[in-house]
Amino acid sequence: MVRGFIVGLMLVSLSAMIHTTGLIGVAEYVIRFRERWGKRFTAINYSSLLSSVFGLITLLHLAEIFIWAALYRLTGLLGDSESAFYFSIGSYTTMGATNILLPQNWRLLGGLESMGGMLLFGLSTAFLFALMRLMFQSKLKARSASSLPYREME
Repeated sequence: MVRGFIVGLMLVSLSAMIHTTGLIGVAEYVIRFRERWGKRFTAINYSSLLSSVFGLITLLHLAEIFIWAALYRLTGLLGDSESAFYFSIGSYTTMGATNILLPQNWRLLGGLESMGGMLLFGLSTAFLFALMRLMFQSKLKARSASSLPYREME
């Protein structure tokens, strides 16, 4: 049980490092996207940007799920890759895969994967919320800047 706890904490940490590094990369992508479009940043551009960010974040989560599944498969905790991936996605998303169980002394891994998954989904949600907020503020700023000369005439 102690060994499972330590291995689980190591994978939670690895997942967090992958996720934060990935989100930093996505933030750089957003900045380049915004610089490229400048003032021509339309609703379609916003939608394209959000869709691509959503896809990239989904890929980050899938990569982390795959790492957990690889642990289950390569250590022999689960017998085949499909079961390992199914169990991992069930644990990571907290959906649960009740028909697949880890050996008794390793069951803590599923709970740790769920805890890490919830935290990383929360981080992704916060990132998307921050991006939406910045987009909204940018739109408001552009709108108020375009009406500025009319206010100065009054």
